[in-house]
Amino acid sequence: MDIVAICLINHFVLCLQVETIEEYDEYCHYVAGLIGHGLSRLFHAAGLEDLAPDDLSNSMGLFLQVYAVVYILMS
Repeated sequence: MDIVAICLINHFVLCLQVETIEEYDEYCHYVAGLIGHGLSRLFHAAGLEDLAPDDLSNSMGLFLQVYAVVYILMS
C-alpha cells in the first residue's frame, strides 16, 4: 500500500462521518477493498489461484469489512 492510500484511509477514518451508503462503500473500499486486491495478487503470484478481476477482488474485501462491522455491532 502506498502513502496516498494510507492518507486516504486516515482521511476517511479520522476526518469524515460516514452518512450515506455511497460514503460507506467508499470507506470500505479503502479499508478492505484494497486488501482484497492485494490478497488476490499475492495468491496469484504464489501460483495458488488465477488472478481475480478487480471488481471481484474489491467485492471480497467489502464483504469482509461488512462482516467485521456486523460482528462488532452484534458483540
